[in-house]
Amino acid sequence: MIYIPTLGRTNRQETAMALQAAGVQFLLVCREAESHKLIDRGFPVIVEPSDLSQGIGHTRQFIMDFHP
Repeated sequence: MIYIPTLGRTNRQETAMALQAAGVQFLLVCREAESHKLIDRGFPVIVEPSDLSQGIGHTRQFIMDFHP
């Protein structure tokens, strides 16, 4: 499984589109505010907890905790 942290790029998901076309399993890791746009575009998502501190390091740790 590939996890792709994404923030502020709901309209630009080249990697996700390429993985989807190749049949590779992935999940986009996003904030609640962006999740509906990504889901509407057909992407699988994991929503970060609302109390997660901002920053890529915290997002990466969340991914590791979610799927060690």
